[in-house]
Amino acid sequence: KAMLQESRTARWLSSGIVALGLVLRLCLGSHSYSGKGNPPMYMNTTENDLGYWGIDYPPLSAYQSWLSGKFVSLFDQRSVVLLDSRGYENASSKLGMRLSVIAADLLVYIPACLALSSTIPLLSERMFVLLVLVCNPAVLIIDHGHFQYNGIGLGLTIGAIFCIVTRRYLMGSALFCCALNHKQMTLYFAPAVFVHLLGMCLKEKKILGKATMLARLGAVVVVSFIICWIPFIGSMEMLQQVIKRIFPLQRGLFEDYVANFWCVSSLIFKWKKYITGAHLAKMCAMATMVASLPSLIMEVTKPSRETFILCLMNTSLAFFLFSYQVHEKSILIPLMPMSILMYPSRRASSVYALNISLMTMYPLLKKDGLLGPYWAMHVLALSFQYFGNQEGSFSGKCKLTNIRSILEFAVFSPLVLVGIFLVHVFCVIAQPYTTKEYFTDAVIMAAGFGFLVLQLLIGNIRQYIQWKAN
Repeated sequence: KAMLQESRTARWLSSGIVALGLVLRLCLGSHSYSGKGNPPMYMNTTENDLGYWGIDYPPLSAYQSWLSGKFVSLFDQRSVVLLDSRGYENASSKLGMRLSVIAADLLVYIPACLALSSTIPLLSERMFVLLVLVCNPAVLIIDHGHFQYNGIGLGLTIGAIFCIVTRRYLMGSALFCCALNHKQMTLYFAPAVFVHLLGMCLKEKKILGKATMLARLGAVVVVSFIICWIPFIGSMEMLQQVIKRIFPLQRGLFEDYVANFWCVSSLIFKWKKYITGAHLAKMCAMATMVASLPSLIMEVTKPSRETFILCLMNTSLAFFLFSYQVHEKSILIPLMPMSILMYPSRRASSVYALNISLMTMYPLLKKDGLLGPYWAMHVLALSFQYFGNQEGSFSGKCKLTNIRSILEFAVFSPLVLVGIFLVHVFCVIAQPYTTKEYFTDAVIMAAGFGFLVLQLLIGNIRQYIQWKAN
């Protein structure tokens, strides 16, 4: 009877969280978006000028864009007409655009979040993880404010994680291949997924068992990629063009202001001025490998469900902090496993990571005219602290259980919000006294970098402790 009651409670709470997520998406969708009111960036004389918002994502993004265009055309046909749609925008096209992202979340992201959260035994922690994933402030403001479809790539990855932790390795591999073929940023997770699955193969008792499992996983990967790339396989020239679009090394070390090592250190040493792009790419690869190696070694030698999520967090953070051509929005990748690890009994990251991640995207959101939603998302993120530090927070018997919970909810949460606000105030006051136009962005970027480096260290320590315990 108690289990039946808990199941009913879980269904009601899950429905409420999903409903809240939809309301937040609709509210954010009423605000500005990237490129609003701006004319086309390029003059076009051909029918398919890649210079005008050409697709620079893997094949699944192209297929999804085509489907999204079909969906948006139901609201405003002209908004997707070749050439005529460039620079065209009105209320109906915006509605179709916004609803297409919500539809993608309903089809991919939210079901994956429901599935993964169901693997957590304790009801309150299960609902907390679902809340943080479905209503993740950073994901919401990028996909439904700035306007992108990151929820698809993240949802496919979360689905892959669910399959892997429930020992459905072949399905997990196929879903992760789909994630890689939707957004190349999910490569940040690839080393962790690879070493975990390799470690599970090596755990098989017999050599034949090891070889069979490895061969089946390899076959799934090959078949998945072939299916995704079928339209491009017949022409080597076309294949090269697509790969060049996906990995635009010509764009340089980083874009805009990113809270990673190369961008922060460039305030002191101008990497791009003194070192060629080819050499910088090699340096980035080396630094990323060094930062990822401890976590990967631990995972391949003693793979487990607990350390797998930690390894995903640590390697993706290493990629964000040290790899080549990182964008502000790339913070969404390490933030996903960080969000999964915020619940109390397995806590390896802080709810404050949501606020810091938001802060690192401030320059981008400011450019998009999303400062109102930006501060609203900060308040939303801090409200999660209330649920994350209370016993029975989703059972109707909420109570703060210890001094740490009281301090985090009543003291630290307001201080974090005030601290972030003061960083912005400091930047506004100090800006007139500096000749650097990027001063505000540089201060925010440096503060975010410091937190993320600390998070990487904590994550590796937590993984080491769990690794030793295993």
